[in-house]
Order: sequence, then structure tokens, then C-alpha cells
Amino acid sequence: MLKQTFLLSGLVLLSVCSKTPQPKPAVFIFKHPVTLVKNIRSDYVIIPRFDNNATEVIFNGRLPGDAYDAIYTIPVGGGTPVKIYATNESVFSPAFSFDKQKVVFTLGDTRQICVLHLTTRNVARLPIFGSTPLFLPDDNTVVFSSLIDGNIYLYHIPTKRTRALTNSFITGNYCPLIHPDRSRIIWLENLRQPIQRFNQTTLDSNRTTLLRQIPKALTYISLSPSGNWLIGSRANGEPLAFSLIDSAQAVVHIEPDSANLGVKLLAQSVNWSPHGDAVVYIGNQADFFSPQNPYIRHGKYIGDIVVANLEWKDLDNALVLQTPPAKNINWVPPQTAVLAAPSARFSPQVINNPPQIISTPPESIYEGDLYLYHLESVEIDLQDNLNYTLIKGPDNAEMLSRSGILLWLPPDTGSFNFTVRVQDSRYAEDFQNFTVRVLPKPQWHLASYLPPQKKSRPNDFSAGMLFLDSNDDGFLTPGETAAIKIDLKLLNQSLADSVKLEMLVSATTSEIAIEREIVFRNCQVGRWNRQIVEIKGLPTLRNRPIIIRGILQTAQGIRMLPATLVINGKNPDENKLKPGYDAVGTF
Repeated sequence: MLKQTFLLSGLVLLSVCSKTPQPKPAVFIFKHPVTLVKNIRSDYVIIPRFDNNATEVIFNGRLPGDAYDAIYTIPVGGGTPVKIYATNESVFSPAFSFDKQKVVFTLGDTRQICVLHLTTRNVARLPIFGSTPLFLPDDNTVVFSSLIDGNIYLYHIPTKRTRALTNSFITGNYCPLIHPDRSRIIWLENLRQPIQRFNQTTLDSNRTTLLRQIPKALTYISLSPSGNWLIGSRANGEPLAFSLIDSAQAVVHIEPDSANLGVKLLAQSVNWSPHGDAVVYIGNQADFFSPQNPYIRHGKYIGDIVVANLEWKDLDNALVLQTPPAKNINWVPPQTAVLAAPSARFSPQVINNPPQIISTPPESIYEGDLYLYHLESVEIDLQDNLNYTLIKGPDNAEMLSRSGILLWLPPDTGSFNFTVRVQDSRYAEDFQNFTVRVLPKPQWHLASYLPPQKKSRPNDFSAGMLFLDSNDDGFLTPGETAAIKIDLKLLNQSLADSVKLEMLVSATTSEIAIEREIVFRNCQVGRWNRQIVEIKGLPTLRNRPIIIRGILQTAQGIRMLPATLVINGKNPDENKLKPGYDAVGTF
């Protein structure tokens, strides 16, 4: 019995001693953070980036005195920001070329990708539209995420040719990064919120590989010099680190020289230094357990440009720092059309397919009702930007050039002819001719037949508009500055929390001055959101009612604003105006 007990104890001891200890999870540390620029603002997310030698940081943003976002550079060691480009449109996501002679960036609400030549300060607008553009090592090819279809593309500037790297029809691909071996592209694919995955594609054969999938929503990613690890940024400023060679995930700590125990430090848009020993990011801070996002305040993106040393624990340095051998890829497209075997040669084709109109316009409308026709077209060349134009129609009809919405308030009964056009960025076009009959308002109270009641679909929004008259006389007069109070409540949980309102005004732009596009940010279900919009009467204002309506645009489509406002225009000097002055309306 004693012998059996001793044998059993020995087996238990052997089992305990032979158990392999689990490795500690890796930790990345942002140490000694230094603020380069404080309290910088933007209409969009600010993304700071190192140059290829990690000596300068380039970023977009709005400093005191800027009316719009500009492009700035600042030394990594600190100093005064230098403005290298300014315009009357907002600019986003600037990045240096490898030779540091050019800067690629995104311009304006249309997200047109442009190239700034630093020696001449000339700007070339490329015929591509997207976000987070980067130069490939040849400094002639741009990789970007397309605004049109959410795929990753290459654009070769000298030959004006494009090539798609991804072919997704449902998901969105964004934030492309160049692998340190210069032959692969890493990007983030958004499957469905909050499921995302990291992918890579080889530039020579377009072979796509799934690296890993994560249940977290990231807004930006940056690679280590080895290409084995990346740091991602969440929208609330929480940085996270992920391994691309296994399923490991690392915690990221921010350790300042003097800590405030009641404050949580944040880092968004983290960019990894090419040397691997530093990071630059948009810093901010928030109280612990605060549900608010400190980066979005008063409708603007606000934060600090911060540089910090980067250290890590329980991780081999080679996995982070060892740069793989760079492959020499020839990016110049072939000069002949001869098909060759797959190689590392970039060979897009120059083909422009014209857009085609596929929608059918409403043929009739009742007098006094708003005529709304959403012109729809198909474009095989997904990188082309479409522009819609009203070629022929009544004077007070207007076509919204980017969305293809035709708006018209019929002045009288009769038949009215229209001609509309859709044109791509390379001037290929398609036309549509149609006639709209305006019918007199029916006398519904004389009808003897009442159709059966149908259960109407509940509205997604509740809204109200009120004219804030500056002198309480009930009129808008030339030179008078008043306002419109717009209240909007979201009723449908499935809609996005950011809603764009396109104002539809029956007066012309020479009669009144008013902001035509309004954005309601962070809409929450069941809560009222308010915007105060200034309206001013101009010298050519006429004596007539001004009808104000609106179209709500969300990620799920467009809807009419469930509110209408009528303001009476009053101009004692109308008889002095020229007949027919500025007759074209701008709904």
C-alpha cells in the first residue's frame, strides 16, 4: 500500500513539473509623449504621418486663422508648424512620396485625390476619388480606397491608368498600407459592424490572403517595420495591437512623465515610425467611464499632434523591427498591348465605358406639388465620378449635380419638356428626354368613391421648422438677417447616427442667402436634435412666398423631411428690378 501511494505521488509531481508555462501577452507602451501641436481642428479625422526618414510629420488640420483645413509639416523634435498648402476646400490624409518631392492628399467633399509638387507648389487633380492615398515606392503610382465602390485601386500617374486590387461588391476596403517588402498591400476590410478582417494582396499577381479576423471596429491601422504587427485605432481613441502571423493581441499603454490618475489618455490615427521606435498620433483625454467621444466636439474633430517613444514587453525585437528584404518591382506599364504571362508588371488597360441612365421619370404631377425625380445610372468604370445636368426644362427646375435628384415646383398646368444628362469624369455621357404633365388639383371633396385605407409605413423621422424673424414683422426683407430653427428626431434604430439635410428652397440664390447642406451629427433615437440656420434677404428678393423643404440623406437612402416652412418675401423696391432677372430657380 505504501509503495502504491509513493508511485501515485511521483506521477502527480511529474505531471506538474512537465506542464509548459504559458507565454505572457505582449504589451506596447507609448512612453514620454510630447505634444507637437495643441488643439488642432478639422472637418474630418486628422491623420498624422511620418516621412520615410522619420524626421518630419505631415498632417491636415485647422490652426488659428485657418478658414479651412490646410496641410502642415513639423519636425519630429518639435518647432513651429509650416503650412505647405492651403485652399478654400478641406484637405485630408496627406502623405509624402518616398523621395519626399511630392505629397498626395484628398481634397474637398468629393474626396478627389491630388498631388502637390513641393518644388513648384503646383497641385495636380487626379481623376480618382477616395481616401487614405499613399505613394508606392516608384513615386508615380498611388494606392487608395475608392469612394465609388469601396475597393482598393492603383493609379499610375504618367499613363493615367488604373488597376483594381480588390473586387468586393458588399464589403468596404480601406486604409491600404504598403508592406515593408514593397510587394504587398495590407488593408482593412469591413464585413459588418463590428466584424473586420486584415487582408493582404500581392502586387505582382493580385493574390489575396486573409490574415486574421477581429470583432472590433477600427478606423485606422499602421504597420511595424517588420510587417508582423500592426497598431489599430478605434473611434473612441483606444489603441490596440495585433499580430499578423498568429492570433496574438497586445495591450497598448500610454505612460506620460506625470500622470493624472483621474484621466484616461487616448490615441487615435496612430502612425508607426519607419524605424519602429516611435509613434505619432492624435492625442486626447477623457474621464474614466465617460461615454462621450472627446474627439468630436461642436461638430468638429479636435485633438493634439503627439509624438511618443515606443517600447514593448514580452516580445522578440526581431518580430517588430527586422525589415524583410525589399523586392524590386517594375511599376511601369508595358508600352505594347501584347498579353504576357503574369509577372510583377503593372498593366492596366485604358477603357472608358459611358454611363447609362436606367431610371424612369414620373410622367405626371398635380399643380402645387413638388416634382422629385431621382435619376439613376449605371457606370461600369467604378472609378469614374458622375455628374448630372439639366439640359432643358422649366426655369425654376434644378438638378443636384452629385446626387442626380431633379427638383421642380410646377407654376401652372400643362405639359413641360425635360432633357437631362449624366456625364463621367472622362466626358462620356448619356441623355434622357421626357415630358411631365401638370394636372389641375382634383376636387377630392366631390368624389363619391373613397379608396380603402392602407396602413402607412411609419416615418423614420419627426421634424419641425420655425422662422425666427429678427424684427417680428412676419416678412423677410432685403438686407434682413433672420434664422430658421430646424428640429429633427430619429425614430428608427437602424438608421445611421449622422444625417445630412439638403435644403430645397423655391427662391433663387440671388434672392436669399442660406446654407443648403446641414449635417445632424450623433442623432439618437427619441431625442430632438436642433440646428439654427441663418437666412438673409438679398437686394433682388421678390414679393412672393418662399417654400422651404428638405431631403434627408442617410446610409440607407434618401427621405423627404417631414416638415415644410413658408416664409413671405417682401421687397418695396421690386418694381425697380429688371423683368425676368435671375429667373432660374435653385430648389
